Amino acid sequence: MLLSILASVALTAEPAPDVSFLSDCTPIEACVDLLSEQNQPLKGRVDWLSLNGEAVAAQLKRRFGEDGRRVVLSLAADEDTTSHDREIAYTIIGFWGDWRQEHFPALRLVYEVGGEGSNIVSAIAATGSYDAGLFLLVEAARGQLGAEEALVELSPDVFASLASQVPLLFADPLKYPDEARVGVLHGRLHELVRLTLRYRSTLWVEAITEIAIDPATSDNERMAALASLQAIGAYADTSLPQLRRFSRDLRADDLRNQMLQTRVAMRDPVIAADYARSCVQLYSNQNADTDYFYVHQCWRNLLKFGGAGREAARELVPLMKSGDRETRATIIDLLGKLQDESVAPDILPFLQSDDWREVYFAVMSLAQLNYRPALKSIDKLQDEHWAWPVRLIASYSQDAILYGHPLTDKTGGRFPYIYTMLFVNHTSLLDQYEQCQTHKYRAANWDILNTENFSRVGLDRLEYADGTIVGTDDGEFGGELRFEPADGSESTILVREQTKRLVAIGDRVLGIHGIAHLGYHDGSISLLARNSDGAWQVERHISLLANPGAVLRLSENRIGIEGAGMLQIVDENALIVDVYPCAEEGSELSF
Repeated sequence: MLLSILASVALTAEPAPDVSFLSDCTPIEACVDLLSEQNQPLKGRVDWLSLNGEAVAAQLKRRFGEDGRRVVLSLAADEDTTSHDREIAYTIIGFWGDWRQEHFPALRLVYEVGGEGSNIVSAIAATGSYDAGLFLLVEAARGQLGAEEALVELSPDVFASLASQVPLLFADPLKYPDEARVGVLHGRLHELVRLTLRYRSTLWVEAITEIAIDPATSDNERMAALASLQAIGAYADTSLPQLRRFSRDLRADDLRNQMLQTRVAMRDPVIAADYARSCVQLYSNQNADTDYFYVHQCWRNLLKFGGAGREAARELVPLMKSGDRETRATIIDLLGKLQDESVAPDILPFLQSDDWREVYFAVMSLAQLNYRPALKSIDKLQDEHWAWPVRLIASYSQDAILYGHPLTDKTGGRFPYIYTMLFVNHTSLLDQYEQCQTHKYRAANWDILNTENFSRVGLDRLEYADGTIVGTDDGEFGGELRFEPADGSESTILVREQTKRLVAIGDRVLGIHGIAHLGYHDGSISLLARNSDGAWQVERHISLLANPGAVLRLSENRIGIEGAGMLQIVDENALIVDVYPCAEEGSELSF
């Protein structure tokens, strides 16, 4: 019975690979040529050699020893080697085994030439040595193919012992073990974080943090280190003392925001307080050129602090009461966005301010806080003497408080962020609302509006020379523009909601937009002409901003304004030419 089992095993066992054709070839390059011929039917793939690589490597090691290893390494690293022969050399290297520190510089040259290196790194990992582990760690941090996966084959003891060598990853890896870190090589930190999370969680956090806070670190290196701490997340607790110092010294907003993405920083009240103060400075010092994204990111970061962020914001209340005009408005706005109802009584008195910005942000913040005691005061703000932004936000704020519709939520909600962007970023334009003493204003490069391309819009023709275009807001998310002929005949709906239409009225060709609700533009009209290519080109653009019931009267070469609110005339480059913020009824301008 035993003999039959042994016979069965013998019959089913894999036959030993035949590598006898390598017995007489010399030098080793000739053996590589023979292996190339062996693989020729496979059109350059190394499948046969991969299956039989162990036997091939053993044969070549016996015949050529260490000299053979060096020749194969040189062959793999030689840029003149054909891709087919290089794949063969890679596979031989992978199965050679017994790798030591003195081999690693040559291996790195092989890596840098490029190609499939998984056999190499797997063979190195299989040795289980500290030298092999350090080499693989460096290669993984450099992002080389296959090295990260091979690290899992190292024993936990070997892997853990590598932690002390992490600073060497930020120096020239060929100079370890005694060179201090001199800079971050591109991509290493990100790869290192992946290893940290995948294998031993808390390894190397302190080394990365020191890089982040070192004054000698460049901005790009610091950004990479902070991004690494962000990715490590909750495992970065040991970095908190250093990050506290860092939060006070850091000046660049993009680097600060990177730091604040780390979970450990977002739990710390000290860093929260530092950040709240920097937010106020950022808000208050902005101008028309400030990117709204950074302002938006600022208060959203404070929200991420949770209780620490709200506490930090409450500490700003005394500054809200004593600071300058811009600082007061900034803090009022910030407190509302942080959803902390305890500050509502401190905001309420600003409804009586003489500064419409403070009133505006107070109304919006109290609505965001759903503060019902403010309803009566908000109702009074809808008097005619207030600038229309205050009246408009007061109207929506009443609904928000009464019916529980927040002015802002994760998706922008009923009240998009366009108003904060419009009224905070473009302060030079807003100053015009406070004056309204002259008829004409100029503002260039305000690019919130864009000229439209009407090339795909069909042309309709109305047989009337004179008439009135009336804009009607439906109170929700749209409205319509309609043309009412001067002779009293039936009106024609030009556009409804946010669609667009090209229409000829008399000898004028107008591009007409519907009413975009809540601030972008409540209807717009463009005077159009054909360019040399036959496409419609905007010559002048008129926009009626956020004014339900706006009316334009078309007659001869003029447009009459009847309660149009703020009227903008924009040229073909989307630059505002003229602004009529007061828009006195009956005034006229040339078109």
